[in-house]
Amino acid sequence: MSAGAPVSERITSLDVIRGFALFGILVVNLAHFSNPVSVPAAPRIDSALDASLAWLVAFAAQGKFYPLFALLFGVGFALQRERTTTATYVRRLLALLVIGVLHGVFIWAGDILTAYALAGFLLLLVGNAATRSLVLLAVIIAMLQLGLALLMLANVSYAEPCLAGLPVAHCDDPGTIAMIDGMRMQRQAVEDLAAVAVQAYRDGSYLDATIARAAEYFVMLGNLAFFGAQILFMFLLGALLGRAGVFANPEAHRRSLTGMLLLMMLVAVPLSVHYANLTADSAFRDFLGARFAQGFAVNLVAGTLFALGYAAAITLALRTRAGKWLESLAPLGRLALSNYLLQSIVCTWLFYGHGLGMMRAEPGFAMEFLIALLLFGVQVAASHWWLRRFHFGPAEWAWRAVTYGRLPAFRRRAAFA
Repeated sequence: MSAGAPVSERITSLDVIRGFALFGILVVNLAHFSNPVSVPAAPRIDSALDASLAWLVAFAAQGKFYPLFALLFGVGFALQRERTTTATYVRRLLALLVIGVLHGVFIWAGDILTAYALAGFLLLLVGNAATRSLVLLAVIIAMLQLGLALLMLANVSYAEPCLAGLPVAHCDDPGTIAMIDGMRMQRQAVEDLAAVAVQAYRDGSYLDATIARAAEYFVMLGNLAFFGAQILFMFLLGALLGRAGVFANPEAHRRSLTGMLLLMMLVAVPLSVHYANLTADSAFRDFLGARFAQGFAVNLVAGTLFALGYAAAITLALRTRAGKWLESLAPLGRLALSNYLLQSIVCTWLFYGHGLGMMRAEPGFAMEFLIALLLFGVQVAASHWWLRRFHFGPAEWAWRAVTYGRLPAFRRRAAFA
């Protein structure tokens, strides 16, 4: 097979999972399209329906789908490393990094592609190690990430009464005073950034929005310190699953897939119920508060296990009568990069002032959820239409062209340029 040609041996389950994940990404991101991304999302609640849908999204989607995409990235890494050189994969990651930066600066500041590209370089350094070494490294990274989350929870719990001005003895300690001053400065800086962003997004021109977006994007890159290890862990886990052939040959790994699903049901579901309850409290919006820190730690575990459970559930369901319905998501997944970028383009146009300006109307979360359903439905239909005429989405075509240094066929039955 020529390097620039369409991949003929696609694993359908991976495309279906990507298509499913795009909906989860969309419903989570909508609360950030109508708010700055530099502060915790606060969907507008005007009715019981708004509150119910916000709780459902927090339970089933928040923090669950970027790990799922990271898992798929790791699976893809294991498959691609069998047929690509290191230089080719480096070009692939560099191209993804450029796409991520352009997306973050010129379209939407909540870009995740940059994080995937940067973590991908770390995966490239260790991805060819022996399976036992990868397992050990994954465990170490998971422990470091969880330890960081618990340390964050301990710090903010210690500082919270001091930030609130309560008469607690340890608040008079000089070290604590310095820490509190630093946290207050951090909170003020984020609030100032968010205030500028809201003004630019609601009422400004595209140039105003771009300046504010670039500032938010580069601040958000700093958050990699908090969730970058989780992404790398999911990369490694995906690489291990891909190396074992779990998705390429699911019948031989039915027991493992069932175990992944059970872990989600028995561990992640109750944790995620607790997380969703935390998000329903207005105190959760304070990123320096104990509720937010507790939710972050809880959802690290819940999100990871939900990602595994979703992947396993879809893979197993494709072997049932429901499989034909699920396979309708495969074209969407084949165009995942183009569809992800399109979601950002459409939603910023809908909400920002240089577009329809829906942010000024402050729609309730139920309206945002309806927008997600409609946009996702259009994307499913459009992806089927597109792939009957073209081999790749426009973003996938450009990504592949840079990766392999040649122009792949774009239209169906077209020759190589």
